[in-house]
Amino acid sequence: MFGKIRLKLRRKAIATALEKRPPDQFPTSLPRAASNDFYSVHLLNPRSPRDSFIVQRLSVGGVAGLIYQKGAKSTVRMRDDRMLAATLLIIHYYAGSEVKYRSALSFLLLPHHLTARIEDSWLRFRLRWRASRRLVRQDRIAVLQLFYRKTLQDRTYRVVAPHLMEEFYGWNYYWHPQYAETQAYYDLVLRSLHQTGDLLGDSTAGYTFGPQGLTTLDRYEEDAARHADQRRNQYATHFLAAAVVLVSLLQAGVAIWAEGNPDPPSVPSVQTTKPAPEVNGSGL
Repeated sequence: MFGKIRLKLRRKAIATALEKRPPDQFPTSLPRAASNDFYSVHLLNPRSPRDSFIVQRLSVGGVAGLIYQKGAKSTVRMRDDRMLAATLLIIHYYAGSEVKYRSALSFLLLPHHLTARIEDSWLRFRLRWRASRRLVRQDRIAVLQLFYRKTLQDRTYRVVAPHLMEEFYGWNYYWHPQYAETQAYYDLVLRSLHQTGDLLGDSTAGYTFGPQGLTTLDRYEEDAARHADQRRNQYATHFLAAAVVLVSLLQAGVAIWAEGNPDPPSVPSVQTTKPAPEVNGSGL
């Protein structure tokens, strides 16, 4: 009995979500995702969450769709009993936001369009708040260090100015009022690093980390270490000078206090002498 009710709820939720199926390819980040408003239905394997079954249509006694296993895609059909054993995930793509429902009951009961609009309003509030903050520009070394870290992770790493800004500020930087100005700045930084040989490539195909960049980073680290040593020596010198000044001030303060507060005059001590005893007769 409970299984039949659960199956009806799940099929009803899937049928409702499939009324707004997503296209085969769609953007997920702003600004291109601003017009999104559709659902994607997934059935996940509890033992292997990476194995995702994307529902495309309901059929008699089951569902049909695409399954991804170990990077391979295939079209299969899933029976109702296997569908109940899988984990349901319905994703509502709405105006750049993603609202996830993990049960049929929550999808059917919650006002998902209102939920998506609340999520979208919260996202836009965060974007406006971030837009009120100035984008801190990273210098040439910070850009080169980013290329170095990314190249260690992926030897084919290649970016242009807009993608570089996304690395520093995230995808929602598109809405920032300093977007065009900051992008022009990073385009100049990339061209400058390319002219010095630190980066390879061009502004069309993208820039990659060059061998000269490693030499530049090594030289920067040596200069930074030398500068840090100089700063430590300066701090030590300043500390010793401050200590000498403090001791001098204490000595001067003690001298001034002693001059203003002289010691009281000493009272002479009175010594009492006992009278000599009388001698009775000489005995002569």
